[in-house]
Amino acid sequence: MASQPELYDELVDYRYYLELVRTVLLKYYKLITLFCAVSIITSVIYVQSQAPAYISTVTMHIAPSNAGMFNFEQWWSSDDDKFEDTQVGILQSKKLNRRVVQKISLHEAGKLTPASFDAGIANSLKRWFAGLTETRVPITQPDAERISSTANELASLTSIAKPQDREYSNLLNITVKMADPQLAALTANTIADEYIATVFENEVETARKNQQFLSGRLTFLRQEWKEAESRLQSYREAENIVTRSSGENEVDEELSSLSNRYFSARENRLRQENLHQQLKDIRPGNRSAEKLQAISNHPSISTIQSTLFTLNQRKQELSKRYGSRHNQMIALESEINSANRDLQVRVADVVAGISNEYELAVKIERAAEETLNSVRDRKQQLGRKEFQLNDLEQDVVTKREVYSIFLVRLNEDGASGPVRNDNLWVADPALVPVAGQRTSLSKAAMIALILSLGASISLGLVFELTSNTITSGEDVEKKLGMPLLGYLPMLAGDIEQPGLTFNEYIHNPESRFSEALRTLRTSINLSTLNNDGVQRLLVTSSQSSEGKTSVALTLASVMGQTSKVLLIDGDLRRPSLERILNEDHHKSRGLSDVIAQSSTIEEAICRRDDAQIDIMFSGSSTLRPLELLSSRQFAVLMDELGKRYDAIIIDSPPCVAVSDAYVLSTHVDSVVYVTKYDQVAVPTIRTCIHRFTTINASIIGVVVNQIDFEAAHYYGKYQDYYDYQGTSEQNPAPEPAKA
Repeated sequence: MASQPELYDELVDYRYYLELVRTVLLKYYKLITLFCAVSIITSVIYVQSQAPAYISTVTMHIAPSNAGMFNFEQWWSSDDDKFEDTQVGILQSKKLNRRVVQKISLHEAGKLTPASFDAGIANSLKRWFAGLTETRVPITQPDAERISSTANELASLTSIAKPQDREYSNLLNITVKMADPQLAALTANTIADEYIATVFENEVETARKNQQFLSGRLTFLRQEWKEAESRLQSYREAENIVTRSSGENEVDEELSSLSNRYFSARENRLRQENLHQQLKDIRPGNRSAEKLQAISNHPSISTIQSTLFTLNQRKQELSKRYGSRHNQMIALESEINSANRDLQVRVADVVAGISNEYELAVKIERAAEETLNSVRDRKQQLGRKEFQLNDLEQDVVTKREVYSIFLVRLNEDGASGPVRNDNLWVADPALVPVAGQRTSLSKAAMIALILSLGASISLGLVFELTSNTITSGEDVEKKLGMPLLGYLPMLAGDIEQPGLTFNEYIHNPESRFSEALRTLRTSINLSTLNNDGVQRLLVTSSQSSEGKTSVALTLASVMGQTSKVLLIDGDLRRPSLERILNEDHHKSRGLSDVIAQSSTIEEAICRRDDAQIDIMFSGSSTLRPLELLSSRQFAVLMDELGKRYDAIIIDSPPCVAVSDAYVLSTHVDSVVYVTKYDQVAVPTIRTCIHRFTTINASIIGVVVNQIDFEAAHYYGKYQDYYDYQGTSEQNPAPEPAKA
């Protein structure tokens, strides 16, 4: 929920814009009224001069070619809206309009006259405004240009819409408005006929283009197919591929045989390696090698061992009968030693043979492995070739199938030809209208009033929003960021007349101007409540023609009614206070003389009994006014005057041209900034105010001067306030003094 401050801000903005619209209406009401009246009269005259429009309508049934009676899905399909929008676009196309123009010769002179244009006020006004900038095409122009321009005019006279009671049907109304009833009916029917013919011609042209596309595509696809076959055959010849199965089977058989050989060789190598390792572990001279099965089973070893066994048995038998030195025992021992020596020799030979067999087994295994790896590599190469061959064969098959599909489609389209859409037909032809129609004058006047009023108010809002001057209290607060002290109205008469405002206050104390001065005095008093002692005010402005001197004089006069006031003319360059008061015989002494210590304060002060104030004029002219105002003597003078008066008001020079006002602001408590209504640019005022703030001068507010309440009566709330105050006394206020 929005907070209270946010709601307040929205309300303030809302009221501001309403007040802005009210301001525009009251400020420019004469111009707005004149513009609206001229617009209404012009529109009424223009509509009255138009010929009646005859309306002729043809109803067509338009649906897609596949929208059958029992195709319920098509009835509720979202594509149906797209189809309808597409057909409406075709009906409104320039091509169709040109065909209609050529068919019934609408471009000939006199057939499609300006009087036959749509009598609707919106189109009429649009054509009227467009005619102000466009040039009518002469009848002598070429036929192509005349047909094109006539087609554009025909498009503005044609409207397409669904029947009001048939919104969910496939019916479309084509409505034509013209000045000639027979031409309107003929044009409507021709649009329907040419639309049907255009759709059929488009279908024929589409079929022809499809045939061209398919023919060209077939040629390209056939070329791709043949190129794929050529690549396949070249690959087969390069790789010597006759049949895919023979080479693969041979390699598989060879790989199986080599695998068996390799595993057999590996098994033999492992067996020989094991035996070889056992022999390596036996130390030299150790006869344990004879006990190994591989050695003991050797035929030569087993024979010698059998012989040794027999000899040992004989030795055991003979040892029982003979001693060791018997000849038979010695001979038998000699045979046993000889057999042992033969056994050792045979064992050594067998061991050497086993080592040789191990080395041979290693070589056989390595050779079998190399052969097996070679065959495996060849098998992998064959696999890669097979993959490449498969890709090439698949490419050939795919391109042949695509070619076949396009060939079948081409033959089908060529045999069937273009199919006419039977769902496009005229349901209700256009008839010649009997009565014409005119735009209502009241409707034309109302539209002209609304358009002209909106345009004039918008233009006034643009002027007000882009205004770069001060025209209201809102401008003071929003554009300058300063409080508004009050308004001072412009008086009737010559504004250049000296003393006009002063005389108005003196002679008409109950007038609107006098009441505005009292309101200004109240605002200043409220703004300076915190000031202790004497009030020191500086009245300044941006330029010299904004009435700051008159404001200072009248402000001093109204403050003099309640306190002792001194008015000082601080403009030592171009003093104007003497001219305003018509003081031809005033004392020649003044502010510059007192600062220069060539005169006393009493000699420089002049008393005005009618205003009940004391005035210190500028005094003798000087060549260095800024030095005098910046001197210590001026500060001492201000302190001394502060002891004698309740309020001191200084009229300063304009702050754009010279810097005197900024120097004077350092000797006062408050600055009153005067700006003339709707004259000085806001950036100029901002610059001056910024310079005052940089030197810490206290600007209490802005006074908007010389407001013409009679002309700018859109500020009626202030006018009513001042009128109420001025007439609330027992005696009515006298009329303002005339110049």
